[in-house]
Amino acid sequence: METEHRIHELVFDCGRSRRYHLYRVKLFRRFNVVRLIVSLAASSSVVVMLLKEVGGETVVLAVAAFAAGLTIIEVAVRMGRREDLHRGFAARFAVLESKAVGLGARPEEGDVAALESEYLLIESEEPPILNVLNQVCHNEEVLARYGDEEAGEHIVPIALHRRCVAWLLDVYPYKRSMDAGRV
Repeated sequence: METEHRIHELVFDCGRSRRYHLYRVKLFRRFNVVRLIVSLAASSSVVVMLLKEVGGETVVLAVAAFAAGLTIIEVAVRMGRREDLHRGFAARFAVLESKAVGLGARPEEGDVAALESEYLLIESEEPPILNVLNQVCHNEEVLARYGDEEAGEHIVPIALHRRCVAWLLDVYPYKRSMDAGRV
């Protein structure tokens, strides 16, 4: 494979990986914001009094249990640490992408091999990926780089129910549907 084509693929892969990790950062940040809002609201005496007036003891207990559940998930999963981890991976892929672009039109074989090796090293340190989210990021990167007209053959349609939860979990990550090649 020509070095120009390898650099093109590396730049594309870095962009897709950066998108993937930024999606994960958004997920963990949003979870943390929701957890903080619910926890603060559940511990506010004014909110507790209003909930008690509107819905009674059961509603107050349900909100408190929900807030406690979110806090338990945060402690067990350590969302903040995961957010930082994915932010770090996104930054590393962005730096690698800029190095690849900086090689210019006629990159040397040794330079390309070194960048490919660095990509594989970063990839080996990543936590397990969500395959459907990775495919969503692939499709977005194709659209961003090639536009609607050229992207068509490179886009793999993803069923709506899988796309809706891709940021959180894989739903049949390797299953291909019979309907029009949907993933």
